[in-house]
Amino acid sequence: MAKPSIENLRGIGDVASVYRWNMSFSKSPSVDGFPSSEDINLRCESVTLPSISIEPVTIQIRGHKVFQPGIIDYGGTFSLTIIETIDNKISDMIKGWREACWEVDTGKGKPKADIEANIKLERLDNEDNTIWTYELIGCWLQSVDGLTLDSTTSDPMRVTLTLQYDYYKESA
Repeated sequence: MAKPSIENLRGIGDVASVYRWNMSFSKSPSVDGFPSSEDINLRCESVTLPSISIEPVTIQIRGHKVFQPGIIDYGGTFSLTIIETIDNKISDMIKGWREACWEVDTGKGKPKADIEANIKLERLDNEDNTIWTYELIGCWLQSVDGLTLDSTTSDPMRVTLTLQYDYYKESA
């Protein structure tokens, strides 16, 4: 096989960009003060894509070893980094979702069906048409990170949410 030429490279077409995407809640949790998908999408700075790994099955007989694909392990978590605004929509969302999972004062929580969300991530082409979709099923708030205030930068307040999910579907 010959080394690719510049004309080969020119012929591959438009590349998928990491900054062309949307996220939305196809099912929001039943949580007080939960903002709209549009509000979250507008403030969402970055998101990690879901991942899977296929666990190998090892077959070893009389000194010979081979591998076959086994059970799929959905990565289980992904994160969203969201910029907070002075209306505290994100802080209210986090507090409401966290309290729905585990009330600090009582230790009670809402039923799993009420705290779960389904989240759709769409990769877009240069004309903002969807080229690939991931739908994460059974998402709930696992942890919150990034609430550091300081006096050395003029950065916006960023909060990183780690969400647990059961599985995901993907399609073109």
